[in-house]
Amino acid sequence: MLSNHNFQNHQNEWGIRMINRRQPPVDTITRKQYFDQLAKQGIVTQQEADSALNGKLPNSMMSILDTIENITSRYSANQMLSTGESFYRNQPILYYIGNGYGMTEEQTDQLFDDALSL
Repeated sequence: MLSNHNFQNHQNEWGIRMINRRQPPVDTITRKQYFDQLAKQGIVTQQEADSALNGKLPNSMMSILDTIENITSRYSANQMLSTGESFYRNQPILYYIGNGYGMTEEQTDQLFDDALSL
């Protein structure tokens, strides 16, 4: 639970629960930091992380993206993850991916915090 945050739930265009936080930090990480942290935590292999930097997302991540029903949203998410240079903490797709890997919002935030230190 995010009991220490003032938030409201709503559905985004992908149909996942979103959190509106009061003045969220607008931290950014690079695509390399994101995928390296996923590998460091054992969520993907280092080889998959390296391949993601060349635009080939891990099969497990592609399976998560395949659950996005709207084809335009799925395509946009795929493009952002495979070619985006910077990821912002408040991007909904990062929480969607985290949820697909069985992570809570807090764990996704922690992954982001840990990636900031790489």
